[in-house]
Amino acid sequence: MSDSDWCCSDSDQNGLWYNDRYSEQKWLSDWSSLVLRYKSQPYVIGVDLRNELRSSTIGGKVTVPAWGTGATNDWARAATAGANTVLNVNPSLLIFVEGLNYALDLTKVATSPLTLSVPGRLIYSAHDYSWDHVTNSYSIFSSELDEAWGFIMKSNESYTAPIWLGEFGTCHSSSDCVDDTTGQGRWFQMIRQYITENTLNWGYWAIDGTQSSGTGRTYDAEESYGVLNMQWSGPASQDLLSALQEIML
Repeated sequence: MSDSDWCCSDSDQNGLWYNDRYSEQKWLSDWSSLVLRYKSQPYVIGVDLRNELRSSTIGGKVTVPAWGTGATNDWARAATAGANTVLNVNPSLLIFVEGLNYALDLTKVATSPLTLSVPGRLIYSAHDYSWDHVTNSYSIFSSELDEAWGFIMKSNESYTAPIWLGEFGTCHSSSDCVDDTTGQGRWFQMIRQYITENTLNWGYWAIDGTQSSGTGRTYDAEESYGVLNMQWSGPASQDLLSALQEIML
């Protein structure tokens, strides 16, 4: 988010790395300053350049992020510039680059992979949630992910790179959220299977027991996808915690 608020929607004017109030050059400058500030912190090992790229209204016109076109809205171009800006300050950092359409789509990497100024630093990042799929079939589900971003893990291709599943999550209100024959619980089974079969590293959304402030949020209300309970003193759901522990590498 360029404007301080809760993320994300198509109407928040923050779907791109720039908007009418915040330029690409300012974005690059801020990354340089931020990396310099934390350069001596050994536990800062990488940066995610932008969260969930999506359409945004720029100059009164809806603009959709592109990949590999060379235009102003080309995320591949901007991500390369952002990555090299970061690496110029700290060449040891890992660079996480999310895909288009809320980080669901990295298909264009096949024809337009990124090349950074420091080799071995690029990690592509994808997100996945239950509402992104309509199938209960694992074979269909896994094919969808392979086509969207899983192919990047194939060895010895011009685009081969590590993948980080940067976001996935489910509710904690019942055991059906974790395991079921249909719906959200079935999706959560399938994404765990895909993680295991592909030895993916991942980040779960979210650990928080309560909500933050922001548009559409109620400060200190229950975070329905949180790993922790509302007191932040233990798990909100043992079923959820156990499922996540099973896929830890």
